[in-house]
Amino acid sequence: MRTVVFRADASVASGTGHVMRCLALADELASAGWSALFICRRLEGHIGGYIQARGHELAWLDCDTALKREVSGAIADDAARTSRIIRDLGKPPALLVTDHYAIDAKWESLLRHDVVKIMAIDDLADRFHDADLLLDQNWLDETLDPYRDLVPAHCLTLLGPKYLLLRRNFYEARQTLRPRDGIIRRVLIFFGGSDPTQETEKALEAWSSFRHDLEADVVVGGANPRGSRVAELVSELKGVRMHVQTDNMAALIASADYGLGAGGVALWERCYLGLPSSVTVVAENQTYSTSEADRLGAVHSIGWHAFVTSSHYRAVLEEAMSKPGRLTAMSLKGMQLTDSRQEKTRSLVASEVLAVIER
Repeated sequence: MRTVVFRADASVASGTGHVMRCLALADELASAGWSALFICRRLEGHIGGYIQARGHELAWLDCDTALKREVSGAIADDAARTSRIIRDLGKPPALLVTDHYAIDAKWESLLRHDVVKIMAIDDLADRFHDADLLLDQNWLDETLDPYRDLVPAHCLTLLGPKYLLLRRNFYEARQTLRPRDGIIRRVLIFFGGSDPTQETEKALEAWSSFRHDLEADVVVGGANPRGSRVAELVSELKGVRMHVQTDNMAALIASADYGLGAGGVALWERCYLGLPSSVTVVAENQTYSTSEADRLGAVHSIGWHAFVTSSHYRAVLEEAMSKPGRLTAMSLKGMQLTDSRQEKTRSLVASEVLAVIER
């Protein structure tokens, strides 16, 4: 049985990014003949149905509270539950992928004898990992490896947005991507699967308050608890379309001329398809990559969400419309950082993973 196991959670509080980037890798491995099993907690805002709709297996840990490192015994209990599910497979899977801020070397070590290899996906560099591979697609300083003292000596570290995990349709969209001219006609608004800080509503309020002839696509995840409110706002606006838990994000990015969004995975997806965007930091783990991408000229950082209002979004849109040259430069820089090329058809991460598990 050629199996890769993923341990990641999605929820209203933590968003869907961890599971979504694991899904991108699972899809790539599936195309090479590997099957994927996702092990998740049944949290509010989970996307278990979406995982299964993508053709992957799902096993629940039968917990409805988030895993936290600071809770006594939580790590050992989660590891034990995960171990039982893996052992029921009958044969150790070739790879266990962890993508969870509460999981560290202590958890991974408890699973060492149940699997052949372990891969950690991280972007905090704040804890040890007992891993054979480690991915941080948000790290932008090529002169420094922040995980050098946090992983075993044999661990292969894959750092930077050139190792971006993308769904196959992003590579397809890149092959036919139109040149960016810096003129804004259509805007993409997407602040993550759950948007807990309600940035979408702020942006839509801004959209309704200034004169323009632009069109927009608004994307919300199935885990967004205020989806119905967003739908109400969209229904009152001319030229605005709403998309829920779409599989068509690559096409939406490719057809847009500017984006309003959050940091994290979605930031790099926009960069890969050359979409200039303004980025709101909606979680602490997005701070470093957003500020660095802004410093390098790939995005425009608006700042921490608590200080961003609808007036800020209106000002950002008005300024962007007046500076086409800045937008084209931003587009080119984003594509450079993500190694965006027409001839690419597969993630470098998938290639590295397959090299490890198939040798």
